[in-house]
Amino acid sequence: MALPSWPSGLASRYQPQVEGFAYGDFVAPAVSTDVEDGPPIDRVGGQTLIERLPYKLRMSGAELAIFRAFWRDDIARGTGRFTMSVPIDGTYTTRTVKIDGGRWSAPPASGDLYDLSFTLLVFPAA
Repeated sequence: MALPSWPSGLASRYQPQVEGFAYGDFVAPAVSTDVEDGPPIDRVGGQTLIERLPYKLRMSGAELAIFRAFWRDDIARGTGRFTMSVPIDGTYTTRTVKIDGGRWSAPPASGDLYDLSFTLLVFPAA
């Protein structure tokens, strides 16, 4: 079964705002073990390198309604994976992603605009 895609009604507005965007946080950091003598020993924490990207998107109330329906129905209240074009190493590429914990917030920005925020888990290319 194919994964759902980021809603086409939001396609032109999903580039993250600079304020909330950063690279370099991974789901499985190194696991450190203390030893009796010497520095701790580090090892890889997991085999799949999943990157966390904080996203903050400004959208209208109508676009927020599209997102809410997508979150509720297509990705089962944020628990499912989907595909989305995301910035990896400065280039947008389509990847499998998931909203971390299914959590998001959308406080009003001004007028009919909202700042949708969530953390995106980006899976490695297949």
